[in-house]
Amino acid sequence: MKKHSPVLENLYRKTDIDSCNQEEIMQVLDQCAQNKLDTVTLFMHSWSFAKKWDEDKSKAQVDMEDIEDFREVLSFIKEHNGLMVLSFSEYHDRLFNNQIQLSNIHYVPSIMHKTNLINYLRKRLNIHKANIMSWMSYLSLFLFVLVFIGIVARKKTSGPH
Repeated sequence: MKKHSPVLENLYRKTDIDSCNQEEIMQVLDQCAQNKLDTVTLFMHSWSFAKKWDEDKSKAQVDMEDIEDFREVLSFIKEHNGLMVLSFSEYHDRLFNNQIQLSNIHYVPSIMHKTNLINYLRKRLNIHKANIMSWMSYLSLFLFVLVFIGIVARKKTSGPH
C-alpha cells in the first residue's frame, strides 16, 4: 500500500496488522475490491496480538485492542461483496483447480494518512503508555547533556573574563 502523509510523502507499507490500523486496512481492502485485484495478503506475525513481553521474552500479555481491531477487519471482509478470506492452502487448491483466474491488473492501493513527525516517531520507536516515562527520562537526559555541552562550548569560545 502506498501511504501519503503530510510529513513523509509516498511511504510504502505492507498490509500488516502491526503496521496499519483497522481503518487503513479496510480502506486498502475496499480499494483492492473496487479495482478487481485477485489477491491481497494481510501479514501477521506470531507476536501480532502480544503487547508486552517479559524480560526473557518468554511470556507476553494479550493485546485485546489489537484482537478487537482484527475482528472488525474480518467482519468488514465477511460483509464486503467483493472480498473473501482464504487460507493459503485453500487459495493454492482453487488456483490450481482453475477456480481462481489471475488477471494482469497492477494496482497499488493508496490511502491518505494524517500524521505528523511526532506521531510517526512514536510509532516507529514504539513509544506508548506503558513506556512513556522511560522515554521522557531519556529525552530529559539527552536535553540536559545538550545544554551542558552548549554551556561548556560557550565558555571555551568566550575565554576568561
